[in-house]
Amino acid sequence: MLEEAGREFDAEMAITPNEPWTYENRGTVYLAQDNPDPAIEMFLKALALDPKMPLSLAGLGKAYVRKGQVKEAVPYLERAVALQPDSANIHYQLGQAYLKTGRRAEAKKEMDEAGRLQAEARGKQEEKISGKLPAPEAPGQQP
Repeated sequence: MLEEAGREFDAEMAITPNEPWTYENRGTVYLAQDNPDPAIEMFLKALALDPKMPLSLAGLGKAYVRKGQVKEAVPYLERAVALQPDSANIHYQLGQAYLKTGRRAEAKKEMDEAGRLQAEARGKQEEKISGKLPAPEAPGQQP
């Protein structure tokens, strides 16, 4: 399916070459195929069209990490977090990059934030599925 998706995005790029999300999606497919070099090229093209795309920044960071170029990845991941601070995934990726560069305190902070955001998302999902329960009554109160 990844090959087919890649072909679809290639065709879309030929039709609408100024659409940054197409490059972002193509880069994501390359990453899923464990092909970081063309992924980097696609994410850079997306960011040239729109420099405020957190998923392209995060994808670029992830691609550099895959290549073993972790120091190059960190600034992109930091920018991605700044643009999308509610993404547990991006905080986690940044935490991993910090850990690989020996920045343990910063890694812990990012991992903790990723965990907090994941717990918050789980709570919202549970509430959506089950509904919100009323607060318990204080002892001795009558309804």
